[in-house]
Amino acid sequence: MSASMSAPQSRPCTTAQYGIWVAQQADPNPAAYLTAEAVLLEGPLDRGALLASIQDVLEAADTLHVRLRWDGQQLWQDSTARDSLPGVLDLSHEPDPEAAARQWMATRQAEGVDMATGPLHASVLIRLAPDRHLWFLMVHHAVLDGYGYTLIQQEVARRHAARLQGQPLPPPPAWSLDPVIEAEAQYRVSERLARSRAFWQGALAEVPAPAELPALPPGAADEGVHRFSWVLPAELQAQLSHRLARRQWDESAWWLAIAGLWLAGLARRRALCMGVPTMNRLGTPAAGIPCMAMNIVPLGLRMPEDGTLEELVAQAALQLRQMRPHGAYRYGWIRQDHGLLASGLGFFHQAVNLMPFEKALDFPGLRATVWPLSAGPVKDLNLTLLRQQGQWVLVVEAQ
Repeated sequence: MSASMSAPQSRPCTTAQYGIWVAQQADPNPAAYLTAEAVLLEGPLDRGALLASIQDVLEAADTLHVRLRWDGQQLWQDSTARDSLPGVLDLSHEPDPEAAARQWMATRQAEGVDMATGPLHASVLIRLAPDRHLWFLMVHHAVLDGYGYTLIQQEVARRHAARLQGQPLPPPPAWSLDPVIEAEAQYRVSERLARSRAFWQGALAEVPAPAELPALPPGAADEGVHRFSWVLPAELQAQLSHRLARRQWDESAWWLAIAGLWLAGLARRRALCMGVPTMNRLGTPAAGIPCMAMNIVPLGLRMPEDGTLEELVAQAALQLRQMRPHGAYRYGWIRQDHGLLASGLGFFHQAVNLMPFEKALDFPGLRATVWPLSAGPVKDLNLTLLRQQGQWVLVVEAQ
């Protein structure tokens, strides 16, 4: 490890980090803002090569080795010791190793972390069978988002492949947080920020109210977050792809329109506002650095009584085009500009997250499948659409 990587530092937190930190302070559940993914590895595994690769990569990521400190005026991230040797857990003796692993991972997430003392991440290699392993990674959302997981997993795969093939290891990735912090400081005094503030003030002047979904009767379900997933049948997926191509519909806009119709039906209303996460990385240093950078912005939809699906898709597509240049303007700033921040109110209760790109991990000799376990907080209901092994998977998370 280089001296620069191990030298203790104290840096200001970004607005994205501050927003998560504030939200966690107000939530009594210490695990509410934890995120987690697991990579299922099927095939003969060189455990030593994988563990060494995981340790190399996690120790290179500045964002994983901090604790957050409020000094009364500003939130700081203080660097901590870099000890990221993964734990090892053998569940192969269990009657149902996969079920036991899922239970263990859920229990570990429920324990939460302390942002003031750390560590803010945990990594464990779980043995399910001689040829089936899970690499579990859990990180607080204040320091890592979903795209950051992908950067870390891809780098682990790259170093693991080099070790197996006897090739020289690539140099450690340059994952200092300094460029990310500096880029935001420049953005906050730029004309771009002023243009985005003006855009959101105009775009949300007459936005529909958040949808209120009907509550379940008492005792109908346990408290906490319930998670369900559904794989789109291959035949239906092919039909939809053909229809979208034939009509030249924007795929993201189509999914948002369908989600809006479904939520509107549940809420029994013809207009609503939902949250749409944005990656918020293109053209910035965060495009290649694991960190917390994602944003979420409001998108309103109105369903005319005599309207068509095509009109609703066009409405969503237009909003997406208009919003994209302004996705870096933080949701907390939007709420503050509209007088909602102090009251704790927001523009939406449900979020629709579209992840159209396959998470492809190349581990030589192994079949790798990413299991999304937790993407962070669920205010009311979250819908996530992602691709796994060429299939569309719809994930529903509900309080």
